[in-house]
Order: sequence, then structure tokens, then C-alpha cells
Amino acid sequence: MDRTVPTLLSGTHWAADDNGDGEVRWPQNHPVPDLSVWAVVDLDTGKAAAASPAAAGLRETPFPDLGDIATTIIAGEGVTKTQVLALGADVLGAVIPFATGLGAGVRAAS
Repeated sequence: MDRTVPTLLSGTHWAADDNGDGEVRWPQNHPVPDLSVWAVVDLDTGKAAAASPAAAGLRETPFPDLGDIATTIIAGEGVTKTQVLALGADVLGAVIPFATGLGAGVRAAS
């Protein structure tokens, strides 16, 4: 049985696509854990996505609701219950095989 203690690392890092190639790289001072999830938000477009290393077995997933929440916060507005529930449904869809569009379903039901 693996008795590895999980570590939670969180933070905010601002970066720019200085050379216009569509990629932003963030050098790390430590190895990226196999079981990790990374979320990014493009503050210009409001688009967001999350991904994890291949060893974690999760797929790269767009999180439109994360971008919606970021846009709302940047505009100085309050985040709604529907936005939070839709984001939670998006996260579930990322880990449940063949489950997609859960956040959209929450928004449609509201």
C-alpha cells in the first residue's frame, strides 16, 4: 500500500506568451507530481482549461465555467451559485470516464 502523504501546492503565477507561439511555460523548482491537476485561465479571452501529467490518467479538459468565474471576478461582480455548481460539474466530468458537458447541464437546468 502506498502511504505517500499528498501535498497541496497552490498559487498564482502570471505569465505571458511573449513570442506569440500560443504556449506559456512556467519553470518549476520541484518535480511535477504525477497526481496533480493544473488549471489555467487566459485573462484576455476568459477561456480556461485544466490538465494533469499523463501518469495521472486524466485527460486535458476545457473548463468554460472557470473562465466565466474569472471574468466575473475581474469585472468586480459576485460569483453565483450556478457558476460554482457548474464548475464543480466540469471537474467531475474531468475525472469520470465518458462524462462530458456536465457544467453545461447545470447551467441549462438553472
